[in-house]
Amino acid sequence: MGLSFGGIIDKAMKKLLTFFAILFAYHTQAQTSDSSRVLPPVKPVKVSHAEPLYLDLVRDLGARKGEREWNVGTSFSKHGGAAHWHPFVEYEFAPINRLGLEVEVPLQAQVPMADDIPSSSLNMKSLKTSLQWTYAVIEPGKLRWRWVIPMSY
Repeated sequence: MGLSFGGIIDKAMKKLLTFFAILFAYHTQAQTSDSSRVLPPVKPVKVSHAEPLYLDLVRDLGARKGEREWNVGTSFSKHGGAAHWHPFVEYEFAPINRLGLEVEVPLQAQVPMADDIPSSSLNMKSLKTSLQWTYAVIEPGKLRWRWVIPMSY
């Protein structure tokens, strides 16, 4: 007349197995459909800037891993009866995203213009290093300003 205890367990097990079979089939389908599409890698946001006249930034804001740049410059001066030449070599690179490192080697060459000045010389004045980390970069056109004026009645 009624169901035995074993029959109740059998029905519950069948329902549970059916549930797990459907769940497994859905999970398998979800995995295959996602893996068939390969999305291109997304590059981090980068903001190019004009070189400032006073403060030189190491890399652009939001520098990307692998970027590098060489700079060479010079200046001339004349004082104390000698001509001075001040060349420099600078190497900038980004070892990881948003981190810029720079190494600069300034030199000084002296050429005498009178007999009482010692002979010519070329000296390395120093070894300059700098580091620049960009905490956050906002994509151009994504920043929105909103004014809120609180009012009460």
